[in-house]
Amino acid sequence: MSHQEPAFKNTISSLMASFLGFVDAFPKAKTLSSSLFSRQHLQLPLPVDDEGIFGPSEVYASSSDSSRSPTPHGVLRSLPASIPEDCDDQGYLDPDYVIFHAPAADPIDFGIAITEQDKEYSYEWNGEQHSLSPGSFDKRPFSFLEKELGPSPTWSVDSEPESVNPHRSILKLPDEVLRQVFLSYGAGTDSKPSVRCGPLFLGQICRRWRTIVHSTPELWSSLTILAGDHVCVPRMPLLKAWLNRSKNCPLNLTIVYDGRMLERPGNFGSIDLVSELILTHSSRWHTMCFNYTRAKRLISMLSRIPPWGLPILHNVEISLRQRVAPPEQAPILSSLLSWAPSLRQLTCRGLAGISQITIPTQLTHLDIEGPLSTKDCLALLRSGRQLQDCRFHMEHSQEESLDDSPLLVHPLRSLYISSQEHLGDFFDHLILPNLEDLGISARWTSARRLPPWPQRQFISLLSRSSPAIRSFAVRCLPMSDIELLESLLYMSDTLMNLEVYVVGGGEGGITITETAISALTFNDYHHNLCPKLEQLTLCGCVRAADGLLGGMLASRRTILYSPRDEETHQLRHVEVAFPTTNHCQDVLYFKSLQRGGLHGEVM
Repeated sequence: MSHQEPAFKNTISSLMASFLGFVDAFPKAKTLSSSLFSRQHLQLPLPVDDEGIFGPSEVYASSSDSSRSPTPHGVLRSLPASIPEDCDDQGYLDPDYVIFHAPAADPIDFGIAITEQDKEYSYEWNGEQHSLSPGSFDKRPFSFLEKELGPSPTWSVDSEPESVNPHRSILKLPDEVLRQVFLSYGAGTDSKPSVRCGPLFLGQICRRWRTIVHSTPELWSSLTILAGDHVCVPRMPLLKAWLNRSKNCPLNLTIVYDGRMLERPGNFGSIDLVSELILTHSSRWHTMCFNYTRAKRLISMLSRIPPWGLPILHNVEISLRQRVAPPEQAPILSSLLSWAPSLRQLTCRGLAGISQITIPTQLTHLDIEGPLSTKDCLALLRSGRQLQDCRFHMEHSQEESLDDSPLLVHPLRSLYISSQEHLGDFFDHLILPNLEDLGISARWTSARRLPPWPQRQFISLLSRSSPAIRSFAVRCLPMSDIELLESLLYMSDTLMNLEVYVVGGGEGGITITETAISALTFNDYHHNLCPKLEQLTLCGCVRAADGLLGGMLASRRTILYSPRDEETHQLRHVEVAFPTTNHCQDVLYFKSLQRGGLHGEVM
């Protein structure tokens, strides 16, 4: 079956184009429908659903005569005085009907006004009077949509159009194919509950789609939850329904807590109620992101997790805005991490006292931002012997002497370090033979000058490690272009991606002059620097005569042969942002190369 998988993926990709065209056109119908049948004119009640929206059902019009029997799809029907018993957990009506929902607040009228006259409805459209009885449906206001969705005799998405519909094929796909398309559509999208996207939106298209969506738990396995100390309109029923619909799928949850969040749209309710419900599903936690303004609230929640209650937890992200760590933080977080045998990725931002937390030995990815010292970073690396990807964002901290500390040989493959401090001691105590991706950034402020760049220690690290570095990125480093070229010599044979940034007026950032550009220009008669370079980013750092950079780019696109039998690659992608505007020739060079297949942007 493996040889059929690429073909199946290509089929899904092609179907996505038709699918996205369909779902992009559908909101236009809903928008005008919502305007035509808004609560403002028809006095629709306000059910408590995910956004106060009365859907997915056919349009309902208010009437004092509740005995009127339902009419077929695509026509008006009477609205019950109260929420029907067959409403589901979101205040949605029975799913057997086509949806046209009424918004919860301030509809846009598009020039339509509706009044009730003897159980008939009249409306004004573009200055003309029209009537609408409970047993009929005048679709003339929707004629402009025929170009998008094609004409339909009763304006029902469920019904087959009489003429050719450009989106007709998407409605005839088998359920399993539609399910795969839905999963592809939902991948990477915002998981906040909304009828404008995600499973709630897909479930509004028609009865069949709603059935597929509700029988696909993977669509309900991701969710962003907003919570505060108090809330005016509780939405806990939606949260419970969402989690129940995910069945036994691993959960990817983001909890955003702000004590000031009172009436913010989308707020689910009290953080205590939210925490209590989420904790009942802790055995299904796979990816958890905690974004809290108060550390005590987070610690209170995590302290209630039962021992070994996180069997499949794989990724944890904790973001706090605190200056002082609560005394109970370190033992509780250490216990939490030890109860997650499958944990591989840990991200902590703004977390005070991170050096006191015990890091699990099985971690492969670590991202720490906070008051870290060089000693703290080395200690984290020593405890995480299986780390493959590590990112340290070091804020100002009290440095300690490391003269007697032994060298640390670590199998790290990717390292990104951002620091306000001198990095010489950090480089002096490491050997990284497997390093492939390296990023270094200087965090400067107007009130704090950057320390000098430790070129000697950096070159020593590269020399004793002999890593095969494939990607090298530097941001606002107080490094000269000569020092950059010296560093590139130690990674020349393997480097495929080079990024140099000087942003925000960075003090002492690298300046790419004629010397560096000439060194990077291909020459057929001597050994070339970085012959495998395929991607190049230069942001705010180029200060050379107009045309030199363009010539260097052209030399790396027109390779005649490789001297000394070295392996050479064509430059494929370029991003250049000049600090000044006098680079017209460079821009023309790039546009010419772009026509020959070079990707990127030069401005």
